[in-house]
Amino acid sequence: MSTVYKLDLGLRYDNQLGYSTFQPRINTSYAFDRFLRVRGGFGVTSKAPSLNQLYTGNRYYDYMLGDGIYSVPGTGFIGWIESFKLAADNPDLKPIKTYQSEIGFDLNFKFGTFNLTGFYNTMKDGITTVEDPFTKQASLIQLNSTTTPASYDVIGKRDIYFFSNNLINALKSEDIGAEMFFTFNRIKALNLDIQLNGSFTKTTNTPNKIQYSASTILTAPERYAVYNGLVTKSEQLNLGSNFNYHLKKVGLILSLRTEHILMMNHNRNQNRYPIGYLDDRMVYHAIPVADQTNTDKYGHLIQKPVKGDESLQRALHNFHLRISKDFLNGFKVSVYTTNVLGLKPTYIDSVKVRNLYPIAEFSLGAKLEYTF
Repeated sequence: MSTVYKLDLGLRYDNQLGYSTFQPRINTSYAFDRFLRVRGGFGVTSKAPSLNQLYTGNRYYDYMLGDGIYSVPGTGFIGWIESFKLAADNPDLKPIKTYQSEIGFDLNFKFGTFNLTGFYNTMKDGITTVEDPFTKQASLIQLNSTTTPASYDVIGKRDIYFFSNNLINALKSEDIGAEMFFTFNRIKALNLDIQLNGSFTKTTNTPNKIQYSASTILTAPERYAVYNGLVTKSEQLNLGSNFNYHLKKVGLILSLRTEHILMMNHNRNQNRYPIGYLDDRMVYHAIPVADQTNTDKYGHLIQKPVKGDESLQRALHNFHLRISKDFLNGFKVSVYTTNVLGLKPTYIDSVKVRNLYPIAEFSLGAKLEYTF
């Protein structure tokens, strides 16, 4: 067999919410002979925000006026709330972009084929929630208990400060890893097909946003500490297999799929030093890098380090079974189960409580098909 080179090019254009996006895709491969083929690819995809992210509806903030709850003789307890309507929806959300690149090779043995692919994916402009400081003017009131029922008089205005949650494009994610498939030739004597698969993925999520936390000293001029968003990292190693056994004489196919999670780690360990603060009027002040760890100046803003190390305590396994029967009259019946063994693996959490791992629970289903 002579060498064969292939090149596939594609381009897609979308106009999503007024944003123009070009989505190219390149796939290429080079076969040296029947045994070895090298391949690679690169592509860009774009996904528009969902409707429930764009159109969240009006948001309201309720503020209790005056001293809160008043005790009025002959009336009981009474209070008044002023509501502020905040900007609705998130019309400025942009499409999420993902850059995908991969390289791999295929080996053709006499007894089967082996495929290995390494990949690196980057997501930009991911959507995340952010707190925004707001300033509004609330009414200053004075109780008027001479009326029935009691009422109030507005004697002025005062500034109030609060936070509102909004959605913005401020999340970056990186995936790096590899996946492999080993497909064996059918064992003709048994009518058995076997495939093995595995994957390793390491993911880093970096929110390009800031977070707030109230000062531990209420009288300090620094009312809220400002921190960088928490970076999270995770990695996972999976193995699996597929077995398909065909009984031609009775038109029966038995399919068994196995899943094995051998490693699953999550890491959020970070120090929480403030990069700035908000004063009593929600004005931001940056803290010089040299002072961010100064406990004498900003000890009331420094938080305890985040401890978020979680690791799989033992390997997780799951098994899924499917049985299909073909009838000569064109009907086909399939019965399938997830977690056919009813496995319920557990782990011990940080407070010594036993919990169930979130694997697929046992379920049973059936499907009827007719071909004519």
